[in-house]
Amino acid sequence: STSTHPFLVRLQQATDDHDLDALVACFAPGYRNETPAHPGRSFGGTEQVRANWQQIFAFVPDITSRVTGHAVDGSEV
Repeated sequence: STSTHPFLVRLQQATDDHDLDALVACFAPGYRNETPAHPGRSFGGTEQVRANWQQIFAFVPDITSRVTGHAVDGSEV
């Protein structure tokens, strides 16, 4: 399908608008970021998502996003 999943539309819009609250709301409270190549960078929860994206928005003021592809498996996108 060429249509983009509604979740990805919300995530992209929040990123492009630099809307930190809307972006963080895209992540579940129990979110886990696993970074096998850099285990010290792995984290859980939305407070670190907020801290990370607050820095990204501050240091990359012209950041935009583009969905290049996606897959859906039940409730997972």
